[in-house]
Amino acid sequence: LKANNLVCVKEIKQEYSHIEKIGVVVEEILMRNKIKPSQIEAIVVGKGPGSFTGLRIGYAFSKGFCFAKRIPLYQVSTLESLAYQSGVNDSVVISILDARRGEFFCAAYLFAKGRAMRLGEERIVSKLELYSLAKEQNKKVYFVSSDVEVLKDFNMFDTVVVEEVSRGLLKAFEASLSKVKDGGKGRDFNLAELAKASPNYLRAPAAKTLEERLADRSA
Repeated sequence: LKANNLVCVKEIKQEYSHIEKIGVVVEEILMRNKIKPSQIEAIVVGKGPGSFTGLRIGYAFSKGFCFAKRIPLYQVSTLESLAYQSGVNDSVVISILDARRGEFFCAAYLFAKGRAMRLGEERIVSKLELYSLAKEQNKKVYFVSSDVEVLKDFNMFDTVVVEEVSRGLLKAFEASLSKVKDGGKGRDFNLAELAKASPNYLRAPAAKTLEERLADRSA
């Protein structure tokens, strides 16, 4: 995003390739658009929920880049990003992602005048709980996801397939934050905040870091 205009969108949809390609893709985008790393004023990262590995790789790269360049990191919900790509208004949008084990990551948003107000917390629910959530609303409901297969279970409702989640991430960011546009490069950099930034897994990771395993042993 440059001068409030979207310069380029690139998404990696191959499984298990993020760690190999994220740096290459970023370098390619910068070179193609003649942007120097020193010109980047902030990083916006999708904080999940989602794949444990994908989130950790995204955060490791983003936090490392922000630390090296002393620029702020902004975190945006993946579910909110999906909602902003729905293109609906005066309706309730329920963003869903496959959480495996027959469950779904979900969050409901009320859209009015292009802005989303979240209704309740992001959570993991069953299919029946999603049906109940939809029927509780007193406005038209849309189910939104980036996964066509997930939406097949909800074809009795209106559904929207999101092709490029990153566009929604930027829309959600623009709707909630304007700090990057208001300040100079690095004005909002805060090392303590950067260190605390972490993904929203919703479900505890099965694999833990060495520090987490040592903490469990000493507890």
